[in-house]
Amino acid sequence: MTKKILIVDDEPDVVDFFSEFLGMELGEIEIKTAECGEQALENFSHDIDLVVTDLRMPGVSGSKLARQLRNRKSSVKIVLITGYLDRSEIMECVDLELFDEIYEKPIDTETVATRIKTLLAA
Repeated sequence: MTKKILIVDDEPDVVDFFSEFLGMELGEIEIKTAECGEQALENFSHDIDLVVTDLRMPGVSGSKLARQLRNRKSSVKIVLITGYLDRSEIMECVDLELFDEIYEKPIDTETVATRIKTLLAA
């Protein structure tokens, strides 16, 4: 069964990079994209297995998005990749178990890809 990933970031270059990179690294997956939290909520369906999102986005932030997605499908895996790491906000997200993984940019792409493979296999 083909796994489905939703990539969310307000920077189109980041969305394009992760779409191409994860497509090459993970093989047979279906990738959907969104350039903001609102669009991600519109594009989210119950067959999405994993979401990769930024934290700081206009409108619906990554943490608000994670909360709403967890309410829709509690089993969805959510990976946060952010260039802006607010320690207090991250601690709140950890306490609420909103994200399965949290990475600060710049990231080691191989580490992220390996972890995403593990999350998808679980």
